[in-house]
Amino acid sequence: MNYQEIRVNNKLIIAMDFDGTLTQNAIIDGVLTPRPEIIDFTKKMYNEGNCIIIWTCRYLEEDIKSMKKFLKRNDVRYHYINENVEGLPFHTSNKIFYDVLYDDRAGNVHDLFKILTQLDFNEDANKLKKVLSE
Repeated sequence: MNYQEIRVNNKLIIAMDFDGTLTQNAIIDGVLTPRPEIIDFTKKMYNEGNCIIIWTCRYLEEDIKSMKKFLKRNDVRYHYINENVEGLPFHTSNKIFYDVLYDDRAGNVHDLFKILTQLDFNEDANKLKKVLSE
């Protein structure tokens, strides 16, 4: 999925933080605990054609492998991990470009879920894009 494709199809670039957002912070018996409501939302956004970027501060190869196993085990599909979409019409630093970021450090994940359940993203994505472009 590239930038032009996303814009032509009126879709969003959604960055999803991994630790603490897609997962709970607790590790039980060495296993990360998923946040089903956030995972379901991510799946919905992917299935609706939005671009999903998994954003993480994990950098060790074994940690990235562990994260990929978690994503696969929980059937979370994505387009990129810690990478920008292809074909951006501008240069960026190592920071990813996105329309929306979901991150537990940017707000309470429980509040996020309450908000998400009230949104109709087929309709609200266009409203959000309009606000972002102003």
